[in-house]
Amino acid sequence: MFVIAGGTKLAGLDFQIESFGRWRFPAWWFMYAVGVAELLGAGLLVFARSRAYGALLLLVLMLSAISTHLRVGEFLVIPAPLILTVLLLLVLRMTLRQQGDES
Repeated sequence: MFVIAGGTKLAGLDFQIESFGRWRFPAWWFMYAVGVAELLGAGLLVFARSRAYGALLLLVLMLSAISTHLRVGEFLVIPAPLILTVLLLLVLRMTLRQQGDES
């Protein structure tokens, strides 16, 4: 999910440019920064040693997405980042628990 979302931002697809404009973000650079962060977070999730960092980075992005959708009144799209937030919290909890067991 994050690879696809980040990829569409880095590709500069029209719907992403329009969305960032609608959200009143500086579309020409901020969209690319978010795309890089999504790809970085997804990459960090792959490896056990960096999984917690990836989950934290993506959690920040998902909380920001929820905040943005609330701010602009896009209530119908909030469930997607909310579900991802819950899943990322579970990943973070499991990862931290495993790291604690290994210590």
